[in-house]
Amino acid sequence: MAGTDRHDENWGAVFDQKTTRYLAPSFDHGNALGFQERQEGHRRMAGDGIALRRWASKGRCRYFAGRPSLVVLARSALDRAGAVGRRYWEDRLAAVRPDQVESVLVRAPKQVLSESSRIFCMELLAINRRRLLDGT
Repeated sequence: MAGTDRHDENWGAVFDQKTTRYLAPSFDHGNALGFQERQEGHRRMAGDGIALRRWASKGRCRYFAGRPSLVVLARSALDRAGAVGRRYWEDRLAAVRPDQVESVLVRAPKQVLSESSRIFCMELLAINRRRLLDGT
């Protein structure tokens, strides 16, 4: 929700042996999780909720007219899914607990994801989760 690298080569579909298609597992999230930020930036923003929310709000999609926010695009997709589809995905997102997110992030090697970067990612994901669920 915070990256600007969401384009047609960062999405995929999986086809089974018959005719069913599935959205592929998500990939290439480095930009959305702040890989381009220095450790100092991660440390500073992880301790400053206002700065982190400002950073998260910069996520725009240059591939759509008017460069809308990624939260606006995601909400629009949920609205197009209809009431049942929207509720399903909102419930799935609401069910994700912070300890589940942390359990994934702590598995990354320290040379790939430092402690300050891990905290930055956890806080960023929590902010974007709230933005999507609250529609803000």
